[in-house]
Amino acid sequence: MNGNTNTRTRTVPGLFIPGSKTLTSIALAMAFSQVQAADINLLGRDRPGEYTVSATSADLIGPVSYINDGRRWTAWSNRRSDTFYNDSVNVEFEVPSQVSSISVQGSTGKLITLEYFDGTDWQVAGSYHVTLFGTVQSVDNITAKKWRLRNGRGLDNDPASLTISELNMYGTPNPNAPVGNTRDGDTVIELAQAPVDECYFGVADPRNIYPKPENEPCPAGSKEKRNESYLWGLTAYSDENVSNLYFGTGANVFCIGLQNYAALQIPLALPNSWACQNGFRNDRELGDQRPPSIYIYDTKTDEMTKPAITAKAEKIRENTIGLRSAGQYEGIVFLARPNSNKAISLFAFNGATGELLDATSYDAGFTSVRKMKEIEGKLHLAVGSAELARSSGGGAMLRWKGEPEAILNGDLSTLWDFDLVGTGMDAEATELEYFEGRIFAASWPNQFSKQGGGLWQSPDLPLSTDGTAELVWEAGVTDADHVTFTAEGNLEVLTSGGMVLFESATAGMGAESLVFHDNGRLAIYGADDSVLWSSEEGFAPVDLEVNAISVESATRLYPGDTLYAGETLQSASGFATLAVADGDLEVTSKSIPWTRVWGAEDYEPDAYIATTYGMGATVAKDGWIYWGTMHVPATQLFKYVVDYGYQVVSRHPVKLMTNGARAASFFRARNLGTPAQEIEVLYGGYKMTDGAKPGEYPVHQFYEGEYGYLRNMGDYKYEMNKMGQVPKYGREGFNNALNKYLWNMINYNGDLYIGTFDLGEDLLPMPQNYGLNTEAAPGADMYKLDTENGAVEPVFLDGAVSPTSYGIRNTIVVDGAMYIGTASNASLDPDGGWRLMKLTADELD
Repeated sequence: MNGNTNTRTRTVPGLFIPGSKTLTSIALAMAFSQVQAADINLLGRDRPGEYTVSATSADLIGPVSYINDGRRWTAWSNRRSDTFYNDSVNVEFEVPSQVSSISVQGSTGKLITLEYFDGTDWQVAGSYHVTLFGTVQSVDNITAKKWRLRNGRGLDNDPASLTISELNMYGTPNPNAPVGNTRDGDTVIELAQAPVDECYFGVADPRNIYPKPENEPCPAGSKEKRNESYLWGLTAYSDENVSNLYFGTGANVFCIGLQNYAALQIPLALPNSWACQNGFRNDRELGDQRPPSIYIYDTKTDEMTKPAITAKAEKIRENTIGLRSAGQYEGIVFLARPNSNKAISLFAFNGATGELLDATSYDAGFTSVRKMKEIEGKLHLAVGSAELARSSGGGAMLRWKGEPEAILNGDLSTLWDFDLVGTGMDAEATELEYFEGRIFAASWPNQFSKQGGGLWQSPDLPLSTDGTAELVWEAGVTDADHVTFTAEGNLEVLTSGGMVLFESATAGMGAESLVFHDNGRLAIYGADDSVLWSSEEGFAPVDLEVNAISVESATRLYPGDTLYAGETLQSASGFATLAVADGDLEVTSKSIPWTRVWGAEDYEPDAYIATTYGMGATVAKDGWIYWGTMHVPATQLFKYVVDYGYQVVSRHPVKLMTNGARAASFFRARNLGTPAQEIEVLYGGYKMTDGAKPGEYPVHQFYEGEYGYLRNMGDYKYEMNKMGQVPKYGREGFNNALNKYLWNMINYNGDLYIGTFDLGEDLLPMPQNYGLNTEAAPGADMYKLDTENGAVEPVFLDGAVSPTSYGIRNTIVVDGAMYIGTASNASLDPDGGWRLMKLTADELD
């Protein structure tokens, strides 16, 4: 068996409501994540106790607050900043139990010394420079409870000045801590965890061992490392005999993201939690890249295996940057992700047997593949193209046209056959959903995007191949010479001698006109605008006044009109053509452009920040389509640095980071693209008052003009969201400012379940004056939509089985249970790496 598998079950009868002993932590939570008093029960996390750690220099750094969350204790100083000079002050403090790491935030060009008292004398634990964002010192295996900070001297032996803005300590994690909360009735079982695949000594340390030999312990002095951080692409195949989950992983995605978004080429690490080597590991283009794994989990036997792959497939896997996309269609399972050759790696398996059918590097100009989904009997893929990105933004849609039966019988000639059925999206397509007879695609901005993510609507299905005229409908005759719409209202296809080859059988039914629509549909309308006949069975009437046809004479036949061989009738916008050709009446159609029906620019008042919005999960339920937003932490900061050269360290990074930050917003809509369109803000930002403290509220505008310069270096102006709506149920992030992604949604057991990326557990120890609360909701959150009133209620708020799991990356429902794949960047934490979990409702509908 590959990977770490285990079963751990938690059924909790309800959410913990904090008592009097936790008033201080609740106050902090309210202050830093802006949770209202009425929302305190949403914290859902038991804090057994909190204390004040004594500090002999309390007048300088203030008391140190300590909170035990049941898994580890965390302590920090207040937000004051004080400057100390060499040997003038020893900042002493005591801690309640063993420390795993200590971080000091501030600024200095000199060294600071961290010391502990061993019962007899003071001993040096380490000396290091302090930085604005925190310098972390690992203090493993030191059981002392009494510590102090002393200012050292620089290389030139001059006294060292030190400004301390924050002092943070983390206790040693308790491996036997409770594993999480669920709402009453739901049961969560942990099925598997990412395996230890590296023995890690340090950044670029030649002693690092990757891959770690199976069944061999790591050498003394090294740490076990789990590079596989994301359970990424997830799909399933099941029949009466088998039930298999297929998933691909992503390694060190957090670190690779830092390089992509922040262009960081320096190592970063939080001892005992994670390490990013970035440009210091030179054997790969991205220093923390590792090949993805492919797993099959048998839900009937609870066994997990890695399928055998060929040498060709292994070479492709070695060059693949994780496997983010997965889908299944009629017994064929696909896993996909871009590779280092700027193409898409594709792996295909027999879903029933786990046999690899083939693998390929699909080099058709696409450099991104996200969601796969079967819609109206066809497998569709949301993709992005670097070539298209430079012209139209890069978003596109592929439709697989392979022949499953032939492929499963050994004929692989159509395995990699795709049609391009959607272009023109101004950012790469990420999510897919079928709603109101069309496909909706969510998008994610790229470096060429002029605006942020949005929601795109397809034309009516089926989609035509882009740029190619396809036969949409034909009468099925061979000797046609002309077509007539008779005075009695009958469509007739005739020979040159007048013999009727085909008729619509609508004579005498009050037909007024034969309308030729842009989507290639022929329809005979009556006086009441009802459809008497259509070339597509079940074609719904179109409101001809609302959907005005611009050139009536070119898009209709009236009683008595005739169309002869060699003549054509064009639809209003020229996408479809009606002609008598090759002895038949034929309709051909070219792809109709997709329509952007909503975008971040319609909601976000700051035009510059709007360009950083990504679109999150998108799901239809009960006559509405729901979607959320995604916000890579500090993206607006990095974008401003890249675009304008703003020197964040030397100016106002705190204001820029906090006042430009966004959490996930949540929307729903119906009747999109029509005059009856409704779009609602369910959770989001609203108007913020002038004069608010920096960081107090999250939605505002702080650039002059369309992009302009930063007004007064961060003295922000607060404005209402551009939709002019008060969010219906609460603030962005479901009232938690650290819920950055609305990452996953799924319909299960009659409810809509929602998974987030919660930044709380995995922040570096952050200065509290950033306005952030790292304790309110550590670990990934899952909510369910209350179908009675539309608000959400929490399922769990702490990763369920581990708070190091910061995101719900994927979900799928198989045989009455929901399977959950998580994301974590805690590669050095024994609790880290991806997890596979199973959630079962107490009563299944």
